[in-house]
Amino acid sequence: DQALSQALPYYECDSRVKSELSLPLTSQGSLVGVLDMESFTRDFFVPERVLPCLALAELIDDSGLLS
Repeated sequence: DQALSQALPYYECDSRVKSELSLPLTSQGSLVGVLDMESFTRDFFVPERVLPCLALAELIDDSGLLS
């Protein structure tokens, strides 16, 4: 995917990856990690797939799980 190949720095682990979604994980306003998902399908992360991931990231933040 052109967007992946243009991201700097991008460290390719598997050349079959065509889509990637990376979301910051925060706790009390501080970055504590990254939720990173990859797919072998181009344009895999459409809104129907991204929204649950955003909800998960928000749940982690709200729970204080990673504090």
